[in-house]
Amino acid sequence: MVIMADPGTEKRIDELSKRVDFGFEQSNQRIDEISKRMDFGFEQTNQRLTRVEDDVRALRTEMKAGFDAISGSMDSRFDAVNERFDAMNESVNGRFDAMNQSVNARFDAMQRQMTRFFAGTLGTVVAAAIVNLILSHS
Repeated sequence: MVIMADPGTEKRIDELSKRVDFGFEQSNQRIDEISKRMDFGFEQTNQRLTRVEDDVRALRTEMKAGFDAISGSMDSRFDAVNERFDAMNESVNGRFDAMNQSVNARFDAMQRQMTRFFAGTLGTVVAAAIVNLILSHS
């Protein structure tokens, strides 16, 4: 069985086919245009990101240089404080050594005096005992 198509139907199908093809062409052109715009946008974004990365690297370099300068300044200040403490320590040690020598000299003098005092006292007690023995036997 053969179905006979109306000659107008074939014409309408051709017309619809042309319109569909035209629609696909328009869609392809729009997609190509959008793709180009997206590629351009991505390229612009990449360029901006590259500039931002370069700026960040430059800032890091500047910050590192600043921190290095601060660190060097702090190191020199700490060295100066250490030197001052060392000098003060030597001064205090010198004072304590001088006081220690002075106290030692005083104790040595006092020890000599006490030794003489006890020797004199012992000599007096022995002399008194001898005199007492001599007088008691006489």
